[in-house]
Amino acid sequence: MSKENRLTCSQEDYLESIYLIRKNKGEVRITDIALFMNTSKPSANKAVLLLKEEGLIDHEKYGLISLTKKGELLADDIYFRHKTLMDFLINTLKVEPKLA
Repeated sequence: MSKENRLTCSQEDYLESIYLIRKNKGEVRITDIALFMNTSKPSANKAVLLLKEEGLIDHEKYGLISLTKKGELLADDIYFRHKTLMDFLINTLKVEPKLA
């Protein structure tokens, strides 16, 4: 992914959500993402379309969503960064977990 094609924070959140849903549930659908992200199905659908255009996921209309190899690597990196930041905020700075 080139610099001009960097993901927005929202797109990173959607990619990480797909990663976590798949990790916990084994399969991912638009409905799962909308519930996980507490957003509407149209919003989740739009995000999925954008991630597909970036080559990060595969998705057929009304079908399952899967991460491409590129998407898997990026999602794993995003998850690691978010987990590390949460750990720092909670354990080092003593920020409340809900706030962190």
